Amino acid sequence: MVEVSVICNTWRIGGIDLTFEGLARQTFKDFEVVLVDHRYEHRHKQVMEYAKELGLNVIHVPEHHRNGKWNVLTAGWNTGFMLSEGRVIIMLMDYAYMRPNWVEKHLSYHAPNSDIKFVMGAHEYRTTPKIKIPFNELSIFENQFKPEIMSGLKLFKPPHADPKLTLNTGSIGYTYTHMKNESFLREIVYDVNGCDENFDKGKGPSDNEFGYRFMLRGCSILLDKELTISCSNPRFVLPTMPWGKMNESVEGRWSYYDGERYQNTRYAELLNTLKAKGRIKSLTPYELSEKRNEILHWRDGSKLIDVKKIDKNPESLIEKGGYEKEVNNCTKCDVELITDNIIDFLEQQELFEEIYTSIDPKAVIGLCPKCNSLELRQEML
Repeated sequence: MVEVSVICNTWRIGGIDLTFEGLARQTFKDFEVVLVDHRYEHRHKQVMEYAKELGLNVIHVPEHHRNGKWNVLTAGWNTGFMLSEGRVIIMLMDYAYMRPNWVEKHLSYHAPNSDIKFVMGAHEYRTTPKIKIPFNELSIFENQFKPEIMSGLKLFKPPHADPKLTLNTGSIGYTYTHMKNESFLREIVYDVNGCDENFDKGKGPSDNEFGYRFMLRGCSILLDKELTISCSNPRFVLPTMPWGKMNESVEGRWSYYDGERYQNTRYAELLNTLKAKGRIKSLTPYELSEKRNEILHWRDGSKLIDVKKIDKNPESLIEKGGYEKEVNNCTKCDVELITDNIIDFLEQQELFEEIYTSIDPKAVIGLCPKCNSLELRQEML
């Protein structure tokens, strides 16, 4: 049994290098890493060899279920919760590097017999080092990652920045929950029954609803600026897997506003539950404590997990896996992509020039004028 479980939930190629390098340098050593990975079947051997090289205790698994081309973020986090052994759980975003005392500092807030807490750190987005296409499963960087390069990468500014960076250490509202750098007791996340997997029906603020339940459960919600992590932001090279659209339903998926309406309905229901002294829990259609027994054998890693058996919608995948990238609109903002004179447009984006200089123009489908996110051809990854 370990004291801490660090859960990282990822679906992008690369990013393993800087996260593992940061975790390998932690001052507190009694922790495990549960890497829930949508690319599990493509890089399991490489991941485990790299973990062994760095001396990391890593459990590498896919999500407990998949839905073809669609994102299953909350199912991924719940998989991590169910496979964790630590008394304390820390959630970690992908492509993140952390200070050497990061685990130790999170743990300090969760001493036995202390008040229950939900602790947040901020996340700062930085540009990426020079990248190399085609990408490697463990890294998209041209050169081997070294921690000392992080401070030299440019910081993103609003609106591409975490609002927690402007706040001071102390009490904070649940609406700042991002499921990127939070810690809490494992027994509490089981009691609130993890993330609400209804949000995997499309877009929606699953992170805020998650934090709201911890607040109603009686947790003090705190921000510690010393817990800030650095993310070499991959979003503008490797966008998030498709969720749906902001304003309309696609293929029966929730729009963001559908997810927001569901969240607001749940807020009212949970308040009524609290008044009735009932249990504050998600509407995920299973109990974490029971579902855990079905997948607990994944921890030993002795047998490769057959991901075909966990995908309930494989026909939505294109040939060779992945998802269709030839779109006219940004998969994040639903804004029409710029497809002409992209280089001219990028030259005006001084903050992002370092990201794009090494990208093969043939890999680019288009660029979103709202979030500056590139849509890249899947076969170039």
